[in-house]
Amino acid sequence: MAIDNGSHHDFATGGGEPLKTFQSAPLDQGEPKAYGNATYSEGSFNGDNQFGTMEVTDNGGSTIDVTWKGFDNNDNQLVSYSFSINV
Repeated sequence: MAIDNGSHHDFATGGGEPLKTFQSAPLDQGEPKAYGNATYSEGSFNGDNQFGTMEVTDNGGSTIDVTWKGFDNNDNQLVSYSFSINV
């Protein structure tokens, strides 16, 4: 489970295209696994039986709001990140 605001995930040649990233764990995975040494602005959380949610709010205006949340199997929130997108 990990979230990055784009500050560590800009893969465009020469930069300038940060990519917000929400890496959610499989709910029913029994063994924790670490993948690489990536850095995430909001942190990364190794563990088993985690899950993530994404809430999108569109009120018909010029922005859409997004909230990502990550939880463990006891419904404890591990991480959260919110942002708006201009449309």
